[in-house]
Amino acid sequence: MSYMVLEVFGMLIIISILMAVYYAVWWSLNESALNYYLYIDVDSFAEIFFLHIPMWLLLLNTFVPISLLVTLELVRYLQG
Repeated sequence: MSYMVLEVFGMLIIISILMAVYYAVWWSLNESALNYYLYIDVDSFAEIFFLHIPMWLLLLNTFVPISLLVTLELVRYLQG
């Protein structure tokens, strides 16, 4: 069971990193259009990336309990 928990947390971290990369690329492509009303003083791609990893971790933290509950219910159903 602990292997499954580590696997789900690993997936959460991987998804958060991918979403942070996607957001950083999107921000760098649309910076000129967004900068006139969202004046965010960001200097580099890495700064955007590392600032948004915790944001995605917080937004996706419900992914872990929901997937574990689904797994437990599936095991109960198959054993019943």
